[in-house]
Amino acid sequence: MEIEKTSEGFYVCNVEKINVLDEANIGDLQAERMTVATKPDQGPLFDTAFLYNPMNEVVVLQRNSRLGLGYKAFVSYLSKLTKKDDCDLEIIIDPKVIVKLDKMDMVKKIEYSVSNPTNLDFAKEQNRGMNGDLELAKKLLGSSLNVVIGSQRGSHLSLDEAKKKVKSLLGFSDNMSNIIVRGQIDDDMESINLIKHKVTYEEKFKLKKEEKLTVVKVVEALPKAYKFHEVNLNRMYINKS
Repeated sequence: MEIEKTSEGFYVCNVEKINVLDEANIGDLQAERMTVATKPDQGPLFDTAFLYNPMNEVVVLQRNSRLGLGYKAFVSYLSKLTKKDDCDLEIIIDPKVIVKLDKMDMVKKIEYSVSNPTNLDFAKEQNRGMNGDLELAKKLLGSSLNVVIGSQRGSHLSLDEAKKKVKSLLGFSDNMSNIIVRGQIDDDMESINLIKHKVTYEEKFKLKKEEKLTVVKVVEALPKAYKFHEVNLNRMYINKS
């Protein structure tokens, strides 16, 4: 599918991933099975639809459970598309949660879990000291990394450095299963799991009898997904003072 520009100025597209190692099969309710894509250059297709807003560089990506492009493959695709070697994506966290983090006047503990650290990529300009634990896990070929940084009773972590560390982890959020911060806001102790508060959108497709969910319908839903969060996205990335 070619990249199309919508009337709102968004670019929408569907990326097709083909697996030529497997044959594709279709069936019906009568238990009839038919094999298709039997030639060496044929195979099952897996779709990943996305929207790009050039005004704020926000990408809306279809959450694909059907073996579409994963994070790393999609970033590689973007690099080829934009002819840039340093493309990277960062999961957008609910701005209300970021506000909570910024309001913390004391941090007692940070806890985070990383899956597949060998897949992490580090930009040249990134703070090596701040991400040294992740780089070490990658060098050791570790399959996971679990870190808890706490403080003793009556003490607390360095506030500025703790917040800086948490925000640096968001740059690797696709590999993060947890980023939990426990601290004090006003007089209350709170725990925030930033990864559980990603900006998401769910579209419920109403299909008529015998109607099927198509790639076109998914692509058409992407602008709706963006507009659902448009006010916050513009505030975060366009209307910064």
